Amino acid sequence: MSELAIKFREAARRIKSAISQVYVAEKTDESLDKLLESSERELLPTLQLTADNKQDYSFVDIYAQTIAYALFTARVFSYIRDKQEETETFLDRELV
Repeated sequence: MSELAIKFREAARRIKSAISQVYVAEKTDESLDKLLESSERELLPTLQLTADNKQDYSFVDIYAQTIAYALFTARVFSYIRDKQEETETFLDRELV
């Protein structure tokens, strides 16, 4: 497994844990609850907060992966912008 894939897996795992904790701490009808409901309604009617087994996707899996890839994309575009402006970059920082 590549170093980048390992970093993605670690970042997504930490984000997934945080999403689960926030969901539990939030009250019903808060942001994550509404996002889960709309994801079930519009995308995947069988979507659940967490998966019953490792082969099924869950809301926290999908959301964590989305955030991890968004952070990676932001880092790439930041790097490109910094190179164009010839300023110092922050790519050596650890992902998430």
